[in-house]
Amino acid sequence: MIMMLAKTYWKQLAAVALILFIFLFGWYKGNAYQKAKFEAFVQSQKELAIQQQARNDLIKKNQDLVLIQSSNAYNDTIKRINDHYAKNQPIIINRVDGLHNTDPSSNTMPNVQKTAGAFTEGGRNEDAISLEHDCAITTAQYNALHETWDDLCKVNQCE
Repeated sequence: MIMMLAKTYWKQLAAVALILFIFLFGWYKGNAYQKAKFEAFVQSQKELAIQQQARNDLIKKNQDLVLIQSSNAYNDTIKRINDHYAKNQPIIINRVDGLHNTDPSSNTMPNVQKTAGAFTEGGRNEDAISLEHDCAITTAQYNALHETWDDLCKVNQCE
């Protein structure tokens, strides 16, 4: 029975076998092409990742150098400020709301009127010197942060 069907429909069976062979051959070639394409993509991504890691390491190294240089410059500036004001008055480190307190046992702010009077009268008192010192420290901090930010922007090429 099968033999008779094969003899009768051999042309149709050959056409189906040929179509099936062509389809499977095309599927195999397409799969091999896509696999090669995917492997090339993966390899290029690995190479790009290695290059990016090298760039990241260089940027990190440059950032660390900038931060160390900025830190050293900031510390030198603060030391110079402290040395300058130490010649004029011993600086009391007991702070109240960010200002030096002239009386370590009190928890009050320095006398602002007395400080302002010291500036207007041309005299200098302890409160005025403490206020000058605090202003100089704050300005140095601001300048150091601003310069560090600018330097880091140069390293990172930000705008």
